[in-house]
Amino acid sequence: MKRITDRICPCTALLLPIILAGAVHAQTGNVLTGQYNNSRTAANLHETTLAPANVSSSTFGLLFTQAVDATFYAQPLYVQGLTINGTLHNVVFGATMRNTIYAFDADTAQPALWSVTLGTPVKLASGIQVGILSTPVIDTSSQTLFVVTYTSEAGSTVYRLRALNLLTGSEITNVAVVGAVAGTGDDSQTTPCASGNGVSVQPPCIPFVASQQLQRPALLEDTTHAIVYLTFGTQSGEEATNPYHGWLIGYSYSGGAFTQTMVFNSTQNATQTGRPCSSTAPPTNQCGHGAGIWMSGRGPALDATGIYVVTGNGGFGGSGTGNWGESALRLNRGGVVEDSFTPRNYAYLNDEDLDLGDAGVLLFSGTNTSVPNLALAGGKAGVVYVMNRANLGRLTSTNSGAVQVFLETPQGCGIGPGQSQCYEIHSPAFWARTNAAPILYIWAYGDVLRAWDFNPATNQFAPDANPGTLPAPNYPGGGLAVSANGNNGGLVWGIVATTNSLPGQGALYAFDATNVASPLWVSTDYWFSTKFTIPTVANGKVYVSTTASPRSVSPSYSPQLRVYGLCSNCSAHRAPNTR
Repeated sequence: MKRITDRICPCTALLLPIILAGAVHAQTGNVLTGQYNNSRTAANLHETTLAPANVSSSTFGLLFTQAVDATFYAQPLYVQGLTINGTLHNVVFGATMRNTIYAFDADTAQPALWSVTLGTPVKLASGIQVGILSTPVIDTSSQTLFVVTYTSEAGSTVYRLRALNLLTGSEITNVAVVGAVAGTGDDSQTTPCASGNGVSVQPPCIPFVASQQLQRPALLEDTTHAIVYLTFGTQSGEEATNPYHGWLIGYSYSGGAFTQTMVFNSTQNATQTGRPCSSTAPPTNQCGHGAGIWMSGRGPALDATGIYVVTGNGGFGGSGTGNWGESALRLNRGGVVEDSFTPRNYAYLNDEDLDLGDAGVLLFSGTNTSVPNLALAGGKAGVVYVMNRANLGRLTSTNSGAVQVFLETPQGCGIGPGQSQCYEIHSPAFWARTNAAPILYIWAYGDVLRAWDFNPATNQFAPDANPGTLPAPNYPGGGLAVSANGNNGGLVWGIVATTNSLPGQGALYAFDATNVASPLWVSTDYWFSTKFTIPTVANGKVYVSTTASPRSVSPSYSPQLRVYGLCSNCSAHRAPNTR
């Protein structure tokens, strides 16, 4: 398929000043956290500039780029109207794998407003350098940016939660992530474990071991209680050698200091038998450690009743056992599991490495008076589970506790192309319209982009999706985001890998959110961070994180923040499947 060029637009001398003149004062929403909000819908419904009518090959393209010092997977964050160095700016923030945070003017190419590097990144056994991997979170009321760095310090690896001044980048404070829980798993200690609140956990106990964990999901801030939450899975490829766990750790922030408020471990009493959660017939409660909370970079979700996470492969026993593999969980601020949902075939999911938790959780609501508030999760098996947030459904022999269960693609698991030939779900998005049916979007690994209408009165998604025509044949499928002006002007944006042989090579797509049959616009291939990343759309622009090209590629491409938007004469060409 031919691809429309995304070269820098030769915007006219007249058009550019008009765009910039109103840029700082535009009344659009900030993007302060991963997936846009604490419901993790991946939707900005305050976008008043971009719409299907003006996103085309002749009106939309690459405006400018900003160089950064390393690959970055964190979603760019956006805050409008900040006064930095005496000048008012809309600001976009990027965080790289070299532990560097950048604050750039969001509307024009100019030197960084500030940047700061926060320690030496860790080099994994695979050779990959890891610094800041997760998406930070911004608190505008205190003008603070919270971020987790992974650093090499005196021969040890350390995760640090840091608070930075949003206007200067100066560090206010930080805390090394330390924690432990009581536990009888076979990696438990017989000596006291250091905790993060100064009181040792008595044995048997399981300590948090930074070298065994990976902090991939976006950070979560509970602004009502001034608590920041971070979650952990394991490092890729280390599942069979490290006795990892899923961790959820909370820190309150007050008076410029952090205080640990909770530590949750998803498999505190699990032991390992055979392959990690992958023996021929995994035992009900003792298939292994694990149950990582990695969620393809999606942050924990939050509502008034608690914190929502979804775990991956790991030991499961349910209430009273301390083992919560392959489960959607709601926890209170004390780290206690108050509700759960576990698919009836959790043992099969463990055996086939079909993590339920790879797409995290998405919260939304309908008009059904009996069950108004819902949660959605989907994993590597290509199955979508819709749950009642007031009663997630626990474990039943028929999944009867779920509100609805459906396959992402009619072909189902066992066809292709991922683990066990399943259409893996990694990055759903949801447009919560009120004047028409809300829409769920999924672009699964190996499948076409699909859109399901939701009936808010019956709490049911339509049995058949409205399908697109372009497949996402390469891992991990499409990283999706929605932009709209409330109920109108909806666009679906997707970052898609264009090859498996060169990780990072990809394209950015734009679709009419009411008709995903074919794209309105598609970029030239570039080295996008295609693994679990989504674009940030704000104030008429689209911000995309990128990676460096592999050494084998010539010419080489350096990592950068790429900024797309409206321009004149962006391209004299248009692809045959666009309009």
